[in-house]
Amino acid sequence: MITVTVQGYLSFKEQLGKRQVSLPAGCSLGNLLASLRKDIGGRLTEEAFHPSGELGERIAVLLNGMHYRHLPEGMSTILQDGDQVAIFPPLAGGNQLLQA
Repeated sequence: MITVTVQGYLSFKEQLGKRQVSLPAGCSLGNLLASLRKDIGGRLTEEAFHPSGELGERIAVLLNGMHYRHLPEGMSTILQDGDQVAIFPPLAGGNQLLQA
């Protein structure tokens, strides 16, 4: 078994908090998120996942400070003992025009 720290931020902070999760060796980042989705559901499922179960485009999932899209194996990255996963909900903003 390995232990991974999962930290939720913004609207996921109350739901996820900061928790230590014990997982079997060989578990991937995608496996962890699927497990959290199943165990927690609610806002995490509504905001983070498509109805198909795929992770949404706007959610930010960082493994040891690196966005999962920048990991060589992406969601298939195998977690190691002591890894830290941060989960941020979809954020609004960006290119908005200011009107006078």
